[in-house]
Amino acid sequence: MKNKKSTIIAIAITVPAAILLGYGAYLWLRPLPTPPGQNATPKERLEFMASKDFKRLPISEQRKFLTENRPQRGARPEGERTQLTEEQRHQLRDNTREAREQMMNERLKNFFAMSEAERKAELQRMQKEMAERRQEMEKRRQAEAANGTAPTENRQRPTGDPQERIKERLANSTAENRALRTAMMKEMRRAGIQPSGRPPRS
Repeated sequence: MKNKKSTIIAIAITVPAAILLGYGAYLWLRPLPTPPGQNATPKERLEFMASKDFKRLPISEQRKFLTENRPQRGARPEGERTQLTEEQRHQLRDNTREAREQMMNERLKNFFAMSEAERKAELQRMQKEMAERRQEMEKRRQAEAANGTAPTENRQRPTGDPQERIKERLANSTAENRALRTAMMKEMRRAGIQPSGRPPRS
């Protein structure tokens, strides 16, 4: 009787452990997801970044995908602008946060590694780029107003409390990142540029 009871207990312990071990091995050994190819639409790429599959990619692959799919100004036809659900937007921010923070830190470090003359030239380039972006946004607003459509920035503006988003960003950034951001904003204000919270692109 005692041996039978011991056997039942052993089975009760061993079977769940074997199941967990097998599932863990499956998760570890299963093939990595394949990102959307070159023919994928912007919507398909954004939806992939908002999916669980994107998070399964190694951080180096996440960064590669973000870099290769960085939106270029004027590169997307009007009809390809996409909207995500609030849940997808939240997941997109969560999925890409670590990769974006790493990339941002590198860009900030590269900026401060420049000579004073190089930083000045980079800030002038940023100022010109921001002016061009404002002009494009104004042209888009005028075109959308003429067509009777809602302004693009209203359709794609993140929902939720902006202060909460700022707090969340700070809570998920390192002390080094916050220090670099602060120093960058000071440099931009000194050059007469209104900081947008984004570092220069390398």
